[in-house]
Amino acid sequence: MISVLFTISTPCIWNPWDGPAGIVMSDGRYAACGLDRNGLHPARYVITRDKLITLASEVGIYDYEPDEVVEKGRVGPGELLVLDTLTGRLWTSWDIDRDLKSRHPYRQWMQENSRRLAPFAEVTDRLKGKAEFDEPTLRIYQKMLGYSREEIDQVIRVLGEKGQEAVGSMGDDNPIAVLSEHPRLLYDYFRQKFAQVTNPPIDPLRESHVMSLATCIGREQNVFNETHSHAHRGLFDSPILIHSDFAQALELDDDHYKSTILSVQYSRNRELKDAIVALCREAVAAAQQGTVLIVLSDHDINEQKLPMPMAVGAVHRALITNNLRCDANILVETAGARDPHHFAVLLGFGATAIYPFLAYEILAGHKAVGVFTDEHRAINNYRLGINKGLLKIIHGGEYHAYNPDVVMLLQKAVKTGNYSDYQLYADCVNTRPISSLRDLLVLKSGSKPIALKEVEAAEDMFPRFDSAAMSIGALSPEAHEALAIGMNRLGGNSNSGEGGEDPARFNSERTSKIKQVASGRFGVTAHYLMNAEVIQK
Repeated sequence: MISVLFTISTPCIWNPWDGPAGIVMSDGRYAACGLDRNGLHPARYVITRDKLITLASEVGIYDYEPDEVVEKGRVGPGELLVLDTLTGRLWTSWDIDRDLKSRHPYRQWMQENSRRLAPFAEVTDRLKGKAEFDEPTLRIYQKMLGYSREEIDQVIRVLGEKGQEAVGSMGDDNPIAVLSEHPRLLYDYFRQKFAQVTNPPIDPLRESHVMSLATCIGREQNVFNETHSHAHRGLFDSPILIHSDFAQALELDDDHYKSTILSVQYSRNRELKDAIVALCREAVAAAQQGTVLIVLSDHDINEQKLPMPMAVGAVHRALITNNLRCDANILVETAGARDPHHFAVLLGFGATAIYPFLAYEILAGHKAVGVFTDEHRAINNYRLGINKGLLKIIHGGEYHAYNPDVVMLLQKAVKTGNYSDYQLYADCVNTRPISSLRDLLVLKSGSKPIALKEVEAAEDMFPRFDSAAMSIGALSPEAHEALAIGMNRLGGNSNSGEGGEDPARFNSERTSKIKQVASGRFGVTAHYLMNAEVIQK
């Protein structure tokens, strides 16, 4: 019954909250703490004999003796701890769930009113769909949407073949989109560069209990007035739809899932702003007239029209402004999205679900030339790979900041120690094409030089040099120690990162002067802290 309660109350009403944080709240009677669903930052509580409860990320914030403690505990991932100060009762998440699940016949409501989209293996041939485009049409769409040969071969084909993305290097040293010398997709302007934080991502295999792509469609109801109408929703396991999912969604009954298809193509003779404003008016009017599924489609491309960028975000905001967003869902039938980042951008800007029809047409075209033997299997693999979304493909064709020439010259300069070799490396970097914002910075000219004897000695400067905090798990023991050794020999400071440091490195040139206090693999001990010159939280 608990799972049914969560199914009816969570997908369409509560947004997933990743934190990492705990939120403490009170209405004057109830005091509560809620933790994000990952539970990466702790929330621990202690109850003493004098009926005082303290809760914080760390124990020991209140001065009490060990023999005064009645109970210790913690708020788990996604859990609540509630104290009723009137009655003195302490409610755990389990207590709250048991109380809530008995209030209404949730299971009956779901059985009678919800609609789950049938999986591909169970649908009729009519719903499975088949390729619509011939080779010339396929090429027109690919040209119009900026598909490269590399994307088709290294992104779409690999996803269809293996059910996961091709393995690529971590980070992206292409120029950011705004500085690129090549035409870039709108999605690229929202792509993050390599993050300085080196924590590993949440693992969807080992952490599957806190991760889900489950999606639903239907009107959202008043969360404070629970009725059977909350159960009128279509359920599916992923926001990435295949043809059978899309067809089923559009065939749901009009009473609760009325659909309207709006084209996001606009005349090439029209201003983009005017076209977006008109589209938003159409979407608002459709929602006001009872449409629940607003389908934004760029399916019918022709030489007189262009696909409209920013349509999803614009419609999403227009519905919010007119207090209609909870009454309607946005489905996107698109030729443009093809890799996980593209889908993430669309979902982030308000899409409920996405049907990437051109990617599927490309996979069907691969089957026609013998790359795949079963196009439906390739399409399902593609969707599976998109769902995983673990790694990112670096699109080629652009200058890379860390290209082979740069790396080779740097390695040579380090190995020989010759200033002339270093100068070759420096010239290569300083004269490279602009690839990041710092490349736009230049030193001011015309400044009066100071005497060399007034310049601080290098050995006095180095103690102010710090290397970035990178955990041992993000690098390797050898690389992590090499950073420490190098900084120590310079007289600077290396940083242990959140992974901590092996005690075997203490009292040697392999130790990091800056040590972070975090739940690293080696633990935070008194010995660890005593061997730090600087402690970071």
